[in-house]
Amino acid sequence: MGLNIRLLTFLRFRAWIIAPLLACIFLAMPAWAQQSGRTIVDFQVRDGRLLVEIAMNAEAVLAGVDPQEVAKGGDGGSAQYAQLRRLVSSELEEHVHDFVTNWKKSLQIDVNGPVALSYEGASIPVVGNPDVPRISRVLLAGPLPPDASSLRLTWPEGIGPVVLRQQGVEAPYTGFLSGGEVSPRIPLAGGAGLGAQQAAEAFFRAGLLHVAGAGAQLLALASVLVFLSLKLRPVLVQLAALGLAVLVTLPLGTFDVLSARPFLPWPVVPAAIALLALGNLVTDRLGLWRVLFLLATGAVLGLTLSETSSRLGVPPHHVAPAVLGFAAGILLALSGVAILILATLTVLLPDSPRLRGRISTVASLLLAGLGLYWAVMS
Repeated sequence: MGLNIRLLTFLRFRAWIIAPLLACIFLAMPAWAQQSGRTIVDFQVRDGRLLVEIAMNAEAVLAGVDPQEVAKGGDGGSAQYAQLRRLVSSELEEHVHDFVTNWKKSLQIDVNGPVALSYEGASIPVVGNPDVPRISRVLLAGPLPPDASSLRLTWPEGIGPVVLRQQGVEAPYTGFLSGGEVSPRIPLAGGAGLGAQQAAEAFFRAGLLHVAGAGAQLLALASVLVFLSLKLRPVLVQLAALGLAVLVTLPLGTFDVLSARPFLPWPVVPAAIALLALGNLVTDRLGLWRVLFLLATGAVLGLTLSETSSRLGVPPHHVAPAVLGFAAGILLALSGVAILILATLTVLLPDSPRLRGRISTVASLLLAGLGLYWAVMS
C-alpha cells in the first residue's frame, strides 16, 4: 500500500515531464516504424478507386537487401545498393517503375474479385547523404466494383514485412503482415478498429435500421405471427423459433461455414408470409408444423442476412460481437413490431372471440395476398 502511494506521489509531481514524453513517443511511432526499415502501405477509397501508397526503401528492394539491415545507415554489404543509393531521383524512378510493374502482379487484393492495380507514379527524394536511406513512395490505383464493401490483401514474399494502414475512415484498420501473409477482411467504410463493445453497439443499431429500412416484408413477417390467434404465448413461441434459427445461421453464413447464395434468388420472406398467413386461415392453434416451418424460415433468413452483415463490413477482430449485435437488433425490431401490434389490438378490441377471429381472418387474407404478390414480383 505504501509503495503504491509513493508511486502515485512520484507520478503526480512529475506529470509535467512524463506527459510530454509520452506524447512525443506516440507521435514518433510512425517514424520509428519507417526508420526500422519496415515498408508501410497506406490504402483508401476515393471516387470509386482504391489508392495504395507504398512507402519503402526502394534501393534495398531493388538490390535484394533486407531494408532493416540498412535502416541505420550503410550499404548492407551490397555494392548494388550503394550504387542505386547514389542515383538521382529521375534515374531511380525508371528502375522503380520496371520493378513495380512486374511485382504488383503478385500483390493480390481481393474485393469480391481481384483488383487490377496500375502504376501511377513514384515520389523519390533527392540523393542527399548517400549513406542514409531514403524513403520512396509508390502510388498504385485500381477501380472498385460498385458493391465493394471490404478487401483482403495478400502481401508478397521477398521484400520483407509490411505495416498495413487504412486511411480516410473512422476506426481504421492497422496491422502487420509478413511476406506471404493474408490480411483479415477489412471493411472499406471503416470500423475495423472498433472495440468489441463498440462493434456490438454499432451493428445492433444497424440491425434495427435494417428492419426499418428493409421495406414492408420483414414487418409483414412479424405481423403474420400475431394474427394466428391474437394471444401472447403463441406470438412469443413463434418469435423464439424464428430468432433461434437466425442466431444460429447468421454467424455460420458470416463465417462462410454455410452459404446464402442458393437461397438469394428465391423469395424466402414473401413465400413464408403467404404460407403462414394461409395457415392462420386453417387453424388458430400453434402446432408442431408451424414451429418447424418457422425454424426453417429463420435459418434461410439468417443466411440471407449474413450477406447484409458482410456488405456492412464486419470488424475483422470482433466478428462475433458484431454479428450477434446485428442479429439482436433485427430480432428485437421484429419482436417489438409483433408485440406492439398485439398490444394495440388487445387495447382497442373488445373481449369478443368472434370479432377477434374475423379480424384475424381478414388480416391474414390481406397478408397472404401481399406475400403472394411479392413472391410473384420478386
